[in-house]
Amino acid sequence: MITYAKAQVQGNLGTFEIKDLDDGRKMARFSVAAEESYKSGGEWKKTPTTWINAVTFNPATVEYIGRNFRKGDVVSVEGRLRENKWKDDNGKDQSRIELHADNVEIDYELRKCRAGKAEGNPSDKSGAE
Repeated sequence: MITYAKAQVQGNLGTFEIKDLDDGRKMARFSVAAEESYKSGGEWKKTPTTWINAVTFNPATVEYIGRNFRKGDVVSVEGRLRENKWKDDNGKDQSRIELHADNVEIDYELRKCRAGKAEGNPSDKSGAE
């Protein structure tokens, strides 16, 4: 039986970058800030922000991210958790858990509300505003 850790995260997009790899492929690396709100004693509070590191090598997803992502967007990311291990410049072992994204989505309605105007979906080529 094949097992893996699957996760889904929704939060605000932090930094992101598209990289060209030595083998000709592209990858996207990005971070998502996730936090929860709760009510305590009649007052709304937020949990500390948790930053999730994500990566994808899927060509269509990389293109979508490069074309549509904006820092601060509310995004949903679904994928598999993997541990990335390497040695730093001093030879010390390092590791980081990353979300290998299979599916990413942007909340365009929330983007429009935050901007205070209708921007439309950037992947819509109709040009209608």
